[in-house]
Amino acid sequence: MIDVLSVIGTAVSVIAAIFSFIQATKSKKEKSESQKIKEYIIEKYANYNDSQLRIEIVHVLKDLSKIRKKPFEQNPLTTGRKIFDDISQLLIKIQSQKIYETEVITNSVNACNLIITNLDKTTFSEQMSDLIGHLSDIARHIDNSIRSV
Repeated sequence: MIDVLSVIGTAVSVIAAIFSFIQATKSKKEKSESQKIKEYIIEKYANYNDSQLRIEIVHVLKDLSKIRKKPFEQNPLTTGRKIFDDISQLLIKIQSQKIYETEVITNSVNACNLIITNLDKTTFSEQMSDLIGHLSDIARHIDNSIRSV
């Protein structure tokens, strides 16, 4: 009788171990799937932020395109504060985003900061072209990163 109970107890233990293994495998698979969903949501959120940032960059680029041919003394970038402040705020916003960790973005933002802090009458036209170029590079990189997802 004791031998029969030992065999039954062993069999139940083996069945319980198999059941536990199956449940652990299912749990691991579900954890993997939930991790993928979490990463997808984080990526979509980052893409949304980048998209919003790109919209702001395009808005600033339009403003810069309108004023780029104006003389240094009459240019709103040098005489008024709004466009200057808009660009400064945009650069700060870019620096606060994850995309700033990308070397291309970091270099472009640093170049833009250097340009707007050192506006010069003699090289103003070139500075405006460089500023527009760097901001366009940032927007293009954001486009590429969003499309690659």
